[in-house]
Amino acid sequence: DPTFPYAYTLAGHEYVSNEDFDKAVACFRQALRVDPRHYNAWCGLGTIYFKQEKLAVADYHFGRAVAINPHSSLLHCFRGVVLHALTKDDDALAALDTALALNATNLVARYHKADIFALVELHRVEAAAPKDYTVHFTLGSVYTKLVREPCLMFVSLLYLTS
Repeated sequence: DPTFPYAYTLAGHEYVSNEDFDKAVACFRQALRVDPRHYNAWCGLGTIYFKQEKLAVADYHFGRAVAINPHSSLLHCFRGVVLHALTKDDDALAALDTALALNATNLVARYHKADIFALVELHRVEAAAPKDYTVHFTLGSVYTKLVREPCLMFVSLLYLTS
C-alpha cells in the first residue's frame, strides 16, 4: 500500500541494517512524504546521519522525532547520545534524564549518563593534577572505548613529555 508510511520505514530500517544508506534515506523520505509526522522515519534518518557522523543533522532529525513523540524514552535517549557526541553535555544529560523519567529501566540511557559523569569527573581530576600520567591514561582509555577523540591519548602523552 503506497499510502502506508510504516512499510517504507520498515524497508528503510532493513537498508540501514545492510548499510545501504542511500536506499534507506529514500525509504524514510518517502514515508515522510506520506506522513510528515511519522516519527519512526525521522528517527531512521537520525540514525543514518549519526552513523555517518553528521551529528548536527542527526540531532535535527532526532529532535523532530522527539517533538512528534515526546513520550518515547528511546527517542530521548538517542537524542542524548547525539548531543553527547556534539559535546553538549548539559543538553545530553537533560535528554537522558527525560528518557529515564519516562522509563527508569532504560539501561542505555543510564549507561550514557554515567559515561558523561565519568568524563566530567576525570576532567576535574585532570585539572587538579595535570601531569599525573594515570589520569591521562584513564582519559585516553575512556575516549578510546567511546571512539570519541581517539587521538586524545597521543595528545596527552605529548603534553606529559613536554
